[in-house]
Amino acid sequence: MIILSVSQVCLGQVNNSGSGQELNEKDDLANELPPLGNLIDIALQNSPLLKYNDNVIDQGEREVKLEKRSWHDRISVLGNYSQGDQALLIGSQTSGGGFGGNALNGWRLGANVNIPLSTVTTRRLRIQIAELQVDAARNQKDEIERQVKNQVILEYYQLISAYRIMKIKSGARESAVLQRTLAETYFSEGSISLEDYSNVDQIGANVEVDYEMAKSEYLAKYRQFEQLLGVSLDDLKR
Repeated sequence: MIILSVSQVCLGQVNNSGSGQELNEKDDLANELPPLGNLIDIALQNSPLLKYNDNVIDQGEREVKLEKRSWHDRISVLGNYSQGDQALLIGSQTSGGGFGGNALNGWRLGANVNIPLSTVTTRRLRIQIAELQVDAARNQKDEIERQVKNQVILEYYQLISAYRIMKIKSGARESAVLQRTLAETYFSEGSISLEDYSNVDQIGANVEVDYEMAKSEYLAKYRQFEQLLGVSLDDLKR
């Protein structure tokens, strides 16, 4: 009967502790972290996949510009300048037996345009392909953003849940320690049997294991969420 009363006292403390944890919102991790919307923005800003996708979009836009100007590669401009004392002549015999000539002095410019027919006929198609690739990269960015948002939401609530479960297990652990202490006292006084004392000790051991598992789960979720955000949660706490 004594051990029963000890259990009742300890269980009562567990329940009171649990109620206190649920009502004590100041100790909740959700109130220490920024709002969920802000956490989502941080994850989007630091996402390596989104940064890579932005580079792909930028590269694609540059390729579109290059395709639109690709015909410039087929144009060549030639120029030269000659200067002398009129001694440089191109001469020819005239019909009257005389000699005529032209001085090769001054600037000479020329342009050469050589555009294959295939370049003309496929230019628009190549531009469209490049633009489609940019559109595909933008659509992929939207999908990545959606996945990041969903992942942040999921891991956020998993983290908060793991924290609250750990707190509950912590309260049960404290009660188990008290129960063990009381049982040890009663056993030393001869008020309970060895079997009852062993049962209380085993319950305390089980509670300790549950707490350590809950603590490990919480710490894992904590570090995992930090990796997703790309920042330390300690730096974000209010």
